[in-house]
Amino acid sequence: MRLLVCASAHTHDKITDQLLRGITFCREELNIEIKPVKAKQLKPLRNHTYLQMLDGRIKLVAHRRDKQPKTRQGPTPATLLENLTPRHERLLVTNTNLLTTDTISYALQQQTSISVLDHGVTLHAEGSAGLEVIQQLNTDRTLNEKHTGGRPPIGCEVANGQLIKGSDYDDVRATLQDVIEGEITKTEAAERLSCARQTITNATQRRTLYNLK
Repeated sequence: MRLLVCASAHTHDKITDQLLRGITFCREELNIEIKPVKAKQLKPLRNHTYLQMLDGRIKLVAHRRDKQPKTRQGPTPATLLENLTPRHERLLVTNTNLLTTDTISYALQQQTSISVLDHGVTLHAEGSAGLEVIQQLNTDRTLNEKHTGGRPPIGCEVANGQLIKGSDYDDVRATLQDVIEGEITKTEAAERLSCARQTITNATQRRTLYNLK
């Protein structure tokens, strides 16, 4: 089986953790043994994307988000799609931030199954379940707060007057949690997310919105 495994995070350590989740999934669910790989061992490709081929069958693609100045976007759909070929039988992504409707449609059209680790679901080309899962993933983005005007909180977007999770919501939440636990300072968090320090202060006060502990 040929696999494309994709991960995206702000630090090498978090990318490594995501890759380990993917490797564990391959071993436990697909009966494929992959030697553990650290993000720093991956070969630089371009645009802060890293690539590694394993055993000629498995391609690991990772993107370090904090290396994109003035943006909080992860790998673009084009970056992911250009690494996905008809030879890949399975696309394994660590979180839904890496998926768009176009990516899902393209993969399923070329008979590539998609496994989404943070939702524990796998989409297959046959049947119409893929569209249902897409709708569910979109529903899962809805937050329990309405937008009251102005710029939406960091990591969030607005749809029909409702706050929803943006593409970087999970990374923002993880960064805010690191601040609360004393792992990093607010200044370091602001640099990581390319925002003002006051934005971090404001966000840490909205624990319900970001499900902070």
